Amino acid sequence: MFRMNVMSSRAAGNRGFSLIELLVVIIIIALVIGILLPALRGARQTSRAASTQALMKDLATASQSFRLSNRRDPGYFTPIEMGDTGNITRGMSGMQNVLLDLSGGFTSATGAGVLTGLGPTTGTVINVDVSLIGSIKSGSTGPGGYFTPDKRNFSAQSSPGQRESSIQGHIDLPELVDAFGQPVLVWTADERRSDRFVGVNSTQAAKFYWAQNATFLRAISLGKEATGQPYRAMGTGERGSLIGSDGNSGPNASAVTANGRSGTLAALLGNPAFPTVDGAVSVPAQPRGSMVFQSAGRDGAYLSNNDNGAKRWAVAAGGGTSPTGVQFAPVQNTTSGAIRIDAISDFDDIVVPASN
Repeated sequence: MFRMNVMSSRAAGNRGFSLIELLVVIIIIALVIGILLPALRGARQTSRAASTQALMKDLATASQSFRLSNRRDPGYFTPIEMGDTGNITRGMSGMQNVLLDLSGGFTSATGAGVLTGLGPTTGTVINVDVSLIGSIKSGSTGPGGYFTPDKRNFSAQSSPGQRESSIQGHIDLPELVDAFGQPVLVWTADERRSDRFVGVNSTQAAKFYWAQNATFLRAISLGKEATGQPYRAMGTGERGSLIGSDGNSGPNASAVTANGRSGTLAALLGNPAFPTVDGAVSVPAQPRGSMVFQSAGRDGAYLSNNDNGAKRWAVAAGGGTSPTGVQFAPVQNTTSGAIRIDAISDFDDIVVPASN
């Protein structure tokens, strides 16, 4: 009897998990992972947004310092030149232009490592030595010294579809990217007086020109998320940018029209605290700043048609169900007075003006 009890005790002590117990453990582990992963993902996205905000504030501060020293906004080429219709295909970005002044790099030299023939028009072009970017070094003819790009945020957008450009030097010249891996856009105002706030290009005088950043707004596979900015189908849920376009026509053309781009850019670049009313529509009386920096945010699309802002404020062309443009800062009258609304606050884009 004693021997039998000992053997029974040993058998009980050596017994492993039953199948049911193992399944319960696996289910518990899966539930814990399911709870933790979204929290970790959210924390990572919040951290990236904070890093991007800090990067753009550094850019704004550097731009203000440059303006104090040089009595103009940074940018080797003028907003008129950057807005030239030829730049839509030449593909120089607004940020590349601004960094030429903030970070230096352009040179009169030629040879290995020097990118030649850069510029938004064929009339004026320069050479850039990438090794000179970020500090004042012998051989650079640019000012530089105002902003040093971190290598983690500085990379060429050279893969197919990342940008539209007919100039190889613009493709090879590094771009400043945010913590999400997307290029940071900068919109620089044309300070000539004009009643027009936004134009597609500088054929007609305006404060801002879409062509300044056309190289990325026409891209079909941009950044780490390979986000296409143009969306060509109405009402299908295809993700894209309300300021994007592919420049094509016909059945596969972008759903965003020139009017849609202009209206949305007015909402992006206009100061919601200073609207005026033109008929029944609010229009900007002043810009947010003479320079406005823009990150696409976590979704990778600049003012995405799937953001809450598009669902709340955008209008569709031709009775379609997919938004093609946002109206500027609607003014709502209440019993306590007028409320000025910033439609861009409903997008996940990060927007930082330089108040010069």
